[in-house]
Amino acid sequence: MRNRKWIVPLCAGAILALGAIAAVWFLGQPVGHLSLYDFVRSLPDDGYYVDRSGFVWQLSYSDAGSRYVKKTAERSGRDINTRIDGPDEELATWEFALVSGGLLCQDGSLWHTNSATTTTGGSLRIRPYLTEAPVQEAVENDTVSVGILSVSRAGNPIRSSDRAIVSASCVLPEAVDWQTVTARSAVLLGGIWFQTGGEWRMKDSTSINFWPLPALPEAVSLPKGRIPAGHYRLELYTEGEPLYFLPYRISWEGTVITLTEEGNA
Repeated sequence: MRNRKWIVPLCAGAILALGAIAAVWFLGQPVGHLSLYDFVRSLPDDGYYVDRSGFVWQLSYSDAGSRYVKKTAERSGRDINTRIDGPDEELATWEFALVSGGLLCQDGSLWHTNSATTTTGGSLRIRPYLTEAPVQEAVENDTVSVGILSVSRAGNPIRSSDRAIVSASCVLPEAVDWQTVTARSAVLLGGIWFQTGGEWRMKDSTSINFWPLPALPEAVSLPKGRIPAGHYRLELYTEGEPLYFLPYRISWEGTVITLTEEGNA
């Protein structure tokens, strides 16, 4: 297996070219109408990834919970349509991942990075992105009160791609130890809730800070992501059990991001 990984980079150009041709041949779609999803699925194995610009990344190595990838010189050709447009709330899951700065793997899985730097060997650490939430239904609790206090932007305030940091208030019942409470973020795509990755703990007994999406990449050579408009929710758990879900909507007006609380459906 190790030897095979050493051989693949030497013939990557030929393999990728054949993969693109095979995609056109087998899918029978007109030239220029294949998507990045079609392109990446035509690549040799699950050691290959593609970003929003169509550049191919290749697996270097992996460890528990993370993989490490390097950008190659290969890129999807003009036969592949790299444009992802249309309303944010109509994005497919893989489109959302690429628009927000993630990577799409050959096996269809989605990955993100929150690292601004690479390892000594030049690899970028990536983690799973947009995994289906284990709890799909709304979770309400009359003894819990959660409310969004503010949203701020890290980095240049005129760039809509900068990550949003949300501050929320939390009032918990006396029976719940706030130090056992964890939070996750989720987004609604195609009628399914997907957790975006990352877990946070309460800042203190009455507040928590969280990110709707993972820290959007500032990494070298990875396209800058943005936060799409749509329906999101903050999920609170205590000792692994659902405690309360706060749904909210993200919208944009120019470079101004707005978070609006919504009722549980």
